[in-house]
Amino acid sequence: MKKLLTQMASLCIALVLLASSSVMMAFAEEGGLSVNGEDQVDVGETMTYTLYLSEATEPIVGFQIYIFYDDEYLEYQKDSLTFEKFSVVFYNEDIPGKIPMNCSQIMDMPVFAQKTQFVSADFKVLKPGKANIKYYVTDLYGEDMTYLKSYTFTYSLKVGDKTIVDDKTPPLDTRKEIQESYGGDFINYGDGMGEVNSPKEEAHREMVEENGSLVPYIRSAVQSYTEVVPGTAKEKSWFAKNRLVIIIVLALLLGAVVASVVFVVLGRNKSDMSKSAKKSDTGKGPDI
Repeated sequence: MKKLLTQMASLCIALVLLASSSVMMAFAEEGGLSVNGEDQVDVGETMTYTLYLSEATEPIVGFQIYIFYDDEYLEYQKDSLTFEKFSVVFYNEDIPGKIPMNCSQIMDMPVFAQKTQFVSADFKVLKPGKANIKYYVTDLYGEDMTYLKSYTFTYSLKVGDKTIVDDKTPPLDTRKEIQESYGGDFINYGDGMGEVNSPKEEAHREMVEENGSLVPYIRSAVQSYTEVVPGTAKEKSWFAKNRLVIIIVLALLLGAVVASVVFVVLGRNKSDMSKSAKKSDTGKGPDI
């Protein structure tokens, strides 16, 4: 009898310990949100996602980039988008799960030779679980008007003064529908680096998700484009897809025309002044 009571007591203790551990595990799972597989952030807190750019061998003249996030778990905080180096950026804050943005900055082109903030945004944690914040670049042009070939993207996640992620390779959105819808001249590599400065050589390839795994991406000749207009998402033609390049080229042509006109006007003024001086020297100037 005593032996039976001892066994029953041991069984009760084991059941209590098992129930307690299950409750603790459930509480831990429900306690916060893990973003990009990192440490959990409590529900209700606001985190700052910052994308950095470095090792760019030439100034940036324009870009089109997207930030994708799980809006079921994260709420983008409007007016939190910041750009340290770009003066005029067009973006759309009203599309759930996505922030498209573009910029053309011909004057005062920013330099990203050293690690510098490219863009940052704030997100509020809505519920516990797992979520992702990823990026995708459609275009990123250097001073030579071709896509940037030497660069390094890194990112950080912070909650107030607490750093969750620092100086890591940012997760890239490799969904096939994203690449087919938003793909441009720029090539997005998984290591966040350009084809010139990446040390990974043959492993440095553009990848895409297919059937749950990453495979090399073969680009299609036909690409669509989502215009950055507040509150809308419209499919555009080739002209709209290449709008950034067209604007830059037209601006450069306009600058050349203006410079030519100024040069001609200054040349004429100089010629007129030379003629007037010659007449004055020969005493054949106009009657007074």
